[in-house]
Amino acid sequence: MTTATISALVPAAGRGARANLESNKVLAPIAGQPLLWWTLQALLTASLPTGMRLIEIIIAARPDEYGSISPLFSALAEAQPEDAVALRMVEGGAERQQSVGNAVRAAGGDFVMVHDAARPLVSAQLINRVCVAARRDGAAIPALQASDTVKAVVLQDNRLVVRETLERKTLWLVQTPQVFRREILATALTQAEVAGFTGTDCASLVEQLTDAQGQPLHPVTVVEGEANNFKVTYPPDLERAAALLKKATD
Repeated sequence: MTTATISALVPAAGRGARANLESNKVLAPIAGQPLLWWTLQALLTASLPTGMRLIEIIIAARPDEYGSISPLFSALAEAQPEDAVALRMVEGGAERQQSVGNAVRAAGGDFVMVHDAARPLVSAQLINRVCVAARRDGAAIPALQASDTVKAVVLQDNRLVVRETLERKTLWLVQTPQVFRREILATALTQAEVAGFTGTDCASLVEQLTDAQGQPLHPVTVVEGEANNFKVTYPPDLERAAALLKKATD
């Protein structure tokens, strides 16, 4: 079996406003290291399936934060073997989609694995499962089936009111890493730019690629996600992640 190469892409140019931090939340200290360090460590130590190899991690960051991120690269590189995974940065965009686009253009892997910088608790096993599905099908994402009742809510007469209750059986809460054949995501990004479409994740861009009958050209496979693979968004998330990381490393 020919070895397929993977480029991990980590968009990290956000501000973290919802976390009530003055600086980028991915640089916030958590369990003794910046949040981003834990995320990169998880990617570097992932258990990839036989026949797949991680060759690089590309972080899309703001240029004014390169100086804060570079020391993380140095610390992580020291712990790697001689055939080390390359760690490098590209300039992030104003929007996540632009950051991903810049990273995809710089990537050299057969596959790209897009992972949120603020998901430091992704497991090696989950990364493995998503990669297996992506190699087989071309596009794969992790998700958890919704357990709560989900309602569509609208603003009406200065108050929030329920418009409808959605069918919970078909609703899944999507996570990262999302893994695609590189050319699939590159095409999706190009077409989204032409159409002026902004997706909430990479999979939503791939979903826009359809044939003349409106059928998806590259159906996105879903694999079971993990509860601990949450995105650090609000202050309580930082506390929860710190507790879990401390427990895992004690």
